[in-house]
Amino acid sequence: MTKTASNSSETADAKAGGAAVSENKAPLHQAELRLDDIEFVKLIKDDGFAETWVVRYQGKKWLHKTYRFRFWWGKMARPFARKWARNEMALCDALRGVPGTVSNYIKVSDQSFMREWVEGIDLGQRKLQGRVPGNAFFDELRSNVEKIHERGIAYNDLAKKYNVVVTEDDHPILIDYQISMRRYEGRNPIRRKINHSFIRYMQSEDLRHVVKLKRRNRPDLVTPEETAASYELPKGGRTLRKWITQPARWIKRAIYPSGSNETFRFSKKYKEREKGYVQK
Repeated sequence: MTKTASNSSETADAKAGGAAVSENKAPLHQAELRLDDIEFVKLIKDDGFAETWVVRYQGKKWLHKTYRFRFWWGKMARPFARKWARNEMALCDALRGVPGTVSNYIKVSDQSFMREWVEGIDLGQRKLQGRVPGNAFFDELRSNVEKIHERGIAYNDLAKKYNVVVTEDDHPILIDYQISMRRYEGRNPIRRKINHSFIRYMQSEDLRHVVKLKRRNRPDLVTPEETAASYELPKGGRTLRKWITQPARWIKRAIYPSGSNETFRFSKKYKEREKGYVQK
């Protein structure tokens, strides 16, 4: 079935995860895109924020993702949808060449893009199958996260094990840069100071969540020191969680429609998903 991407609000957006590790390639350009050649194969996620499809384009599998808010005030939030799409594409550019990331993409519209597909199964599915990788996998994941940090980026989403794709040869690939953040290097000194402090905090949280993923998925391999580190919040973490993180979570759950991120991911339907269609 072929679906034409006509405008920024109606384009169906696909999400392709995939086994291709980030390479030093220049991004493909929108001018090269032939919309009529996009074949929409399977809808893999449709929540209040984005619609994601597996698509085929010029003989390759891609993830096609369209940001569009489906709340009652969704049309008013359209500028934010465009901003999120721009941010995720910019992150792909910023991560180019970092091992264990996905950076090759094609812009479809102001609110949608196609990203290369990564063959593999997310860490959550691998745990359900009883095939969680060993120490080398988590060491490589930590090394990749540290290289992301060297680019001045905080990944921010390692609390979700389905954001880590395990390839057939047991290498980790981080997908979904929707809420990742880059260091601000503009002229405003106050904004720069606040931003840099927050980025450092979130980067330390990234590393804590790597250990947390290991503890939850391979508790037999975790040392006492790693167990303690997985529970230890960075300085100011409890205050931030009490006054910002928790209220933000309550607000998000209050406005999320049925079929939201949490509902979709932790349902029985999710556990029964086919190989390769659980990525975002």
